Formats: sequence, C-alpha cells, structure tokens
Amino acid sequence: MIADAEAGVPQGWLSAESGTLSRLIGRPTTSLEDAVTAALKG
Repeated sequence: MIADAEAGVPQGWLSAESGTLSRLIGRPTTSLEDAVTAALKG
C-alpha cells in the first residue's frame, strides 16, 4: 500500500486542495517551498 501511494505521488494522489487544513488552523497554509525558504533565512 505504501509503495502504491509513493508511486502515485507524481500523479497528485496525495495532493489535497480542499482547504480543510486552512479552515482547521484558521489561516492560509504555507507551501513546503516557502516554509523551507523561511527556515533557511531565519
């Protein structure tokens, strides 16, 4: 199952743009790229 999920990542299997996380945390989410950039600056 894990291998199937990993193989599907390039096709967007684990991509979710429902907005659920933003609603739960009360703010917009941050992309991985932006989070890493911010961490490297700080």
